[in-house]
Amino acid sequence: MISLLVLNYIACTTTQDIKIGTVNSPPSATILSPADGDSFDESSTVTFEALIGDSYDAPTDLTVIWSSDIDAELVGGAPASADGSLLYSTANLSPGIHTISLTVFDSDEASATDSIEIDIIDLPEDPTIEIIHPVGDDESVEGEPFQLITNVWDARGNLETLVVTMSSDLDGEICTLNASEDGLAECEHSFSAGEHFLEFTVVNAMAYDASASTYFMVAALLDIDNDSDGFTENQGDCDDADPSIYPGAPEVENGADDNCDDTIDEGTNAFDDDGDGYTENQGDCNDGDFDIKPSATEVEDGVDNNCNGVIDEGTNAYDDDGDGVSENDGDCNDVNANVFPGAVEVENGADDDCDGTIDEGTNAYDDDGDGVTENQGDCDDGNSTVYPGATESANGTDDDCDNIIDEGTNAYDDDGDGYSENAGDCNDANSAINPNVAEICGDGIDNNCNNSQNEQNASSCTTFYRDSDGDGYGDQAFSECWCSAGGSTGTFSATNYSDCYDSNIQAHPGQSGYFTSSRGDGSFDYNCDGSSSKNYPSAGSCSSFGSSIGDCTVGSVGWDGSVPSCGSSGTYLSDNDSCSAGCHFLGIPTCCEETGSSLTQSCR
Repeated sequence: MISLLVLNYIACTTTQDIKIGTVNSPPSATILSPADGDSFDESSTVTFEALIGDSYDAPTDLTVIWSSDIDAELVGGAPASADGSLLYSTANLSPGIHTISLTVFDSDEASATDSIEIDIIDLPEDPTIEIIHPVGDDESVEGEPFQLITNVWDARGNLETLVVTMSSDLDGEICTLNASEDGLAECEHSFSAGEHFLEFTVVNAMAYDASASTYFMVAALLDIDNDSDGFTENQGDCDDADPSIYPGAPEVENGADDNCDDTIDEGTNAFDDDGDGYTENQGDCNDGDFDIKPSATEVEDGVDNNCNGVIDEGTNAYDDDGDGVSENDGDCNDVNANVFPGAVEVENGADDDCDGTIDEGTNAYDDDGDGVTENQGDCDDGNSTVYPGATESANGTDDDCDNIIDEGTNAYDDDGDGYSENAGDCNDANSAINPNVAEICGDGIDNNCNNSQNEQNASSCTTFYRDSDGDGYGDQAFSECWCSAGGSTGTFSATNYSDCYDSNIQAHPGQSGYFTSSRGDGSFDYNCDGSSSKNYPSAGSCSSFGSSIGDCTVGSVGWDGSVPSCGSSGTYLSDNDSCSAGCHFLGIPTCCEETGSSLTQSCR
């Protein structure tokens, strides 16, 4: 009798290729580099090199998965070459000791895994800063230059990118500068007097910072005895550059306050004893009488009141100027021989002819009665509305004679930016605001006077990417810079550009669902990871028999035959109802047939 096993083999043989004499062995996987136990700095690129192979499938047909026990599956990477060489690079490994695994699957689901351990070193985030100068008891004097020096360091290197700010609680910010290539930052400053609290701050390129502080004493100039006479300015020395001047010094006739009592030359001929403003040395002929002095008015009293050696000059009875006319005879200025009744009027601010009118007929006279003469700046003494101090109006005339036309009116460019209010300047007191400047986002000002503060490509604008499908992810190929979202079409609203297909709201990073139709461009990459992942990736099979002859069961869940591509349909074996006895010999069932249900392959 023919063996049932042979009959079953004959009956179930299909048209599929059979590798006669080939026994499938698990594939091989070997990580060649880096070496087990190697260490790398955080954010540095780590390149893995491996060799894979299989007795059944070509290296290029093997499925390769790189993974980390800390970061899970490591996505991306190039496929293996024909000789089995495999490279994978990443700079995104988290700090810590990783077990990196390489797993390889062949088409028969046989697999092999190789692992190594590497250490990703967690670099410190913050820079460091050390105060070099001042230190200890260092002091300075008010107004004298003093050198501030710090030393900074950052684990990520490139010390010249570190920004150092030095400030004082009394003097405010002193300077902000970049460190030198060896980490030094130096700044010179002349301090005000007092005890300063100095703060030094360093910020690196990743916005991490560190600070250091110290107290620093600066002596006041008024507390220093500059002339070494035993007194400082705060102790009453009124001239700290002269050692002969100090409180209690002998007063001498020298025009100086030698004893710092706020009185000069008291007790000498240089001192005004009667307080009339004149000393003996200045010609006071009676320094005991306040009314007698060189500047006193002479009166008819028989006394030389003004100490000029002449008595009663300048009175109505005396011809002071010798012009032949006294005041009693009508001389209106008896100290000027050129002024008397009948003299010629000249431009001198005086009533030369004693007629009660000054400078008539000259440029010193106000012809139009506006209160200003030509000599006083009246640029049109025939027009009483034009004079210095007149109100300027927008009439093309220099109304106030200041050589500027129409200032203070809407026709004048007050801030000098080239635009007046009449020319469209909406703030003529600020030269940074006019129709010719660029709009600045977020300052609350209509900088270019066009009644809009949200303009494309304005200063400090935000780059928005077009989100046509409204899924919150933008298209990198289309961007506009605006102060707020919307842009030219209203769809420029996303600040990221990670959408791989912006015409389908379901297609975006992080999509977890599977779909049986393409997203719109033929691709099934709905989660934007660069590949199309199948929801049902495996082939299934029916066991020849279950617990008894004729009892067909599912050996493995999956597709009947090859795995369909995304969006394609096939027969899927999901349970024991998917298999039934099909082959018979002499009425006895000898094999199982796949009779699963129709299913469409979904992907993402």
